[in-house]
Amino acid sequence: MLNITRAEHAKVIVLRLVGVVNDADSYEMVRAAIHACLQQGHYHLVLNFKSVAFIDNVGFGVLLEDLGRFRSLHGDIKLAEVSVQGERLLRMMGLLRVFDLYKVESAAIRGYQREAA
Repeated sequence: MLNITRAEHAKVIVLRLVGVVNDADSYEMVRAAIHACLQQGHYHLVLNFKSVAFIDNVGFGVLLEDLGRFRSLHGDIKLAEVSVQGERLLRMMGLLRVFDLYKVESAAIRGYQREAA
């Protein structure tokens, strides 16, 4: 089961995921949350994985689906507090070169502020 909460810090939207991302329902929840940000004109997104017990390759693939759209709108999707297992999976999928990873959520938010400067 997955729960997603949303917070806004300046122009950065933080989606905090809690639970597991490994089935069709959880993939659709993540996809819907990301699409809602796009539809509302929020293009700077941080996904916080601190409370994610497990995410599989399809879960990370869902994030990749919309990354190009965010970047074409001068935005991005940054990942924060990814577990060791998650980081290992990102490495195996070749996505460490694609996504910016941060140890803590606040650093990911600051990453957008540095880019704007």
